[in-house]
Amino acid sequence: MHYFILPNFLITTTTSTIMPTIMPSLSLPVLFALPFPLINPVAVTLGSISIHWYGLAYLVGISLAWGYARAIAPLFSITKKDIDDFITWAVVGIIVGGRLGYVLFYNPSHFLHHPADILKTWEGGMAFHGGLAGVIVATIFYCYKRNIPLMRFSDILAIVSPTGLFLGRVANFVNAEHYGTPTDLPWGMIFPRSDGVLRHPSQLYEAFGEGIVIGIIMLICVRSIAGSFTALRSKSASPLNRHVTAFLPGRLTGIFMLSYGVIRFLLEYVRHPDGFLSLGNFTLTLGQALCIPMISMGLYWIMHKHHNATE
Repeated sequence: MHYFILPNFLITTTTSTIMPTIMPSLSLPVLFALPFPLINPVAVTLGSISIHWYGLAYLVGISLAWGYARAIAPLFSITKKDIDDFITWAVVGIIVGGRLGYVLFYNPSHFLHHPADILKTWEGGMAFHGGLAGVIVATIFYCYKRNIPLMRFSDILAIVSPTGLFLGRVANFVNAEHYGTPTDLPWGMIFPRSDGVLRHPSQLYEAFGEGIVIGIIMLICVRSIAGSFTALRSKSASPLNRHVTAFLPGRLTGIFMLSYGVIRFLLEYVRHPDGFLSLGNFTLTLGQALCIPMISMGLYWIMHKHHNATE
């Protein structure tokens, strides 16, 4: 099997495509488990080239976020060209940050002894918090280079991010990865390549919370600023533009970071932990620990009083 990596897009070539689907034998207590839909992780096979759902999720997510960002950019006094030119920066930030985040946060001992494996992204291993850090760094450098108001630009990214988060979590579910803790609830599932225990489909919880719920929150914020989201398509956007730019830059970024941090922190209780971190008498999952800085930064930008129109 040979692998070719495009930006966040995994393609494999094989002489034949075989996906073993070995399910554990079911005992009487789990006969009524909600069956896991055995979806082939390969979406399309063209000859010896296989296109994976996970790669498609990233590709579609970035494309939809790109189009959404271009639609609302004028309301923040950001040009569509600024959005177009940022896409490459964003993709690099997601890939490099996401991979390094996984290496440093989740499995450092393995990569310390096998550094060549860092480049093997086709074997999985991308961390959201690392990808977020990568995009933040890319955004800071891009805005500085182009003399773009940083927090206005960041607010646009905050509004469009739930689209990619939703599709990414659905792809996690299709790949049967990042599943939840054991459960006896009627919608518990036995995931392929797991221990045969009923588990929460936590990827779907995260898709709903991080994608749909936060997406609705951000949409409500836009509507509260703009008055009506349909006015985005209006040719007379000047009053709207003045209204939005008068809104404190960075507050939407803060709302996104706070919302994601709180939702992810809570959902970690039903997600199979990637590791633990002890803080005095408290024990947190690694995901929860990484959410605390997000929550803190979100509160800061929501409550910050010193924004100005050029930020």
